[in-house]
Amino acid sequence: MGRPARCVISLSMPGQIANPCTGGRGYPVNPALIAFQLQVARLVQGTDSRVFKGAGLVGALMVLYLGVKVSPAIVFVLGTCIAMLLFSIYLATWVLRKDEGTTDMQEVGAIGRRSIF
Repeated sequence: MGRPARCVISLSMPGQIANPCTGGRGYPVNPALIAFQLQVARLVQGTDSRVFKGAGLVGALMVLYLGVKVSPAIVFVLGTCIAMLLFSIYLATWVLRKDEGTTDMQEVGAIGRRSIF
C-alpha cells in the first residue's frame, strides 16, 4: 500500500490523532496539552512584533554576557558571525537594486537560468 499523495494529520477522536501517513494508526495525545497549545497560539497571534524583537535582543545580550564570562573567544566568534550576516544582507540588497541590463543581457541570463535548473 503506497503512501497518500498528501499526508495531513487531523483529529479523529478525542485523545487520538489519525495519521494517514502511517496507515491511519492513532497516536495518544494529551487533550490538556492541545488546549494549552491553542491558548499559546492565540496569545502569540495577538502580540505585537516589537515584543518578539525585544525578547530576541535581550536573549542575544544574555548569550553575549554568558560568552564573556566563559571565554572572550566566544564573543569574538559570535561578533564575527553577526558582522558577516549583516554584510551578506548588505551585499544581497546591493545586487538586487542593480539594473537587470539590456535585453541581450537578459536573454543570456535566461539561457543560463534554464541550463542550471
